[in-house]
Amino acid sequence: MDAFAADALPWLADDARPAALWRRPVTRYDADLLTALFTDWRSQDFAALPISLGSALIDMQFQAHQHDRLERWPDAADEIIEVYGVPAGRVTTVVRERTLRIIDLMLFNGFRAQGVGRETVQVLFEQAERAGLRLVATVPANVLEVESQWVRWVTNRSPVGDLDVEIELRLEPLER
Repeated sequence: MDAFAADALPWLADDARPAALWRRPVTRYDADLLTALFTDWRSQDFAALPISLGSALIDMQFQAHQHDRLERWPDAADEIIEVYGVPAGRVTTVVRERTLRIIDLMLFNGFRAQGVGRETVQVLFEQAERAGLRLVATVPANVLEVESQWVRWVTNRSPVGDLDVEIELRLEPLER
């Protein structure tokens, strides 16, 4: 991690941010929470399978996901996203070479389409901008372009592995 990163990327200290949304570092006590989050995220993919088989596959994928993250991004920061103190998801970021990279952003089903992801990315974008960093996301290589009301993921793509590419994020102004 760059020497300035810890000071340049404070948690939600900005007074303009609602107190409802907060990020905190993942601790060893969050293991069950992270397992539940991954299960929630992947459960639809295995809904047609018997529960025991689906659970076993999700568990294997979770272990592989964690192993891959630690192998490829050992210096990354994992944070729990909370809304009014309730865990809503996780974001994983790393600062390298004047770039803040979003490696993973995952929300529980009940917090999707509620503005939590948008606000999390908006805060990361503002923190990166204040620190003079560019913001990129690592996404599957088969994602060519994604647009929504809050972000345009441009096709300024660079490979970061066989299966992933990085895309630079530019945020549009949010209507509040």
